Amino acid sequence: MKFEHFIDNHWEFSAKTFGPSPNRYIGVLKHLALEIEEVKRDPTDAEEWADLVHLLRATGCSGKQFVEVLEAKARKIRTREYPDWQTVSPTDPIEHKRD
Repeated sequence: MKFEHFIDNHWEFSAKTFGPSPNRYIGVLKHLALEIEEVKRDPTDAEEWADLVHLLRATGCSGKQFVEVLEAKARKIRTREYPDWQTVSPTDPIEHKRD
């Protein structure tokens, strides 16, 4: 199954089960915070990381749009300049250099 079709199928289920996403984004953000805490407890648990992806349905976009946004963002990320990861503490974010 293509990723975009998987996203469409899952988000259809989510809308029926949890309600329309655009109206629930605050609740989704709170849920993301809870899931992040679970990832912190076990960062090797891929299922907890997957929970974060599943919650991204709050965007309200289609699977195709979501994949297009992911691809565009990846292209943008690759054009940015970043500090050497070895110079950044493992507990700090590695952000791109800003002008």
